Amino acid sequence: MCMIFVLYFVFSPLKPDTNTILLLPMLILFLSNAKTVSSFGHIYIFAIQGHLKKEIKKEFYICCSKRDSILFLNDDLTINHELFLSDKFSKYNEPSHHCNDCYYDNGYLYVSMFSISGNWKNDIFDGGIVEIDIETKKITNILCNNLWMPHNITKIDGGLTLLESLPGRLLANNLQEIVKFSGFTRGLDNDGEYYYIGQSRNRNFSKNIGLSNNISIDAGVIIYDSITKVSRFLQLPARLSEIHTIKVINC
Repeated sequence: MCMIFVLYFVFSPLKPDTNTILLLPMLILFLSNAKTVSSFGHIYIFAIQGHLKKEIKKEFYICCSKRDSILFLNDDLTINHELFLSDKFSKYNEPSHHCNDCYYDNGYLYVSMFSISGNWKNDIFDGGIVEIDIETKKITNILCNNLWMPHNITKIDGGLTLLESLPGRLLANNLQEIVKFSGFTRGLDNDGEYYYIGQSRNRNFSKNIGLSNNISIDAGVIIYDSITKVSRFLQLPARLSEIHTIKVINC
């Protein structure tokens, strides 16, 4: 038996153990602090929309979509560094990459974004993943740059796994397509047997016209068995249209 936690408008703790859950009020306090908001503009708005991650050695990382940056926080939630993905934000004072999720593993942070080149507002969706060395605080590799609105980078069965949200693809095993769904996929977990995938109301379905013969605009949770290829869809109430993260807790 398991419980599925769907985070549909707040933020997304990585591995929400007791310590993480206890820290959530502190993180809300940090994000709502007047000085923080005035200093970093729209971080407050965007950080509570699904881009918060926890790293296991008492350090936190936040993807700041509005600033094209990653915040490095100490365990007391003070900022010790801000890493910009490029120099475009300083030039234009607006986001160009739209980073959205990050995953920590063995000294590196993996960050997904809509545009590696920083051109998503020019309708260029060369989305992908960059690798950041936590010690040097520098981008060391670009793992891919051909994805359409990627989200929820994580590690499942020893390999990096993520969702290519607009076409509804689950990517794993060297980022190959495992399955393709009919909706906008965002929110991903696996309990060792099934994949649990969030589906949000597709606000960009016009981009899929001609590319898909069945475009879903419903919001809910897909439970998918990659062995039998069988799935179930648990639809959410109509007022809940946006899912950002899913976490399965075994009971």
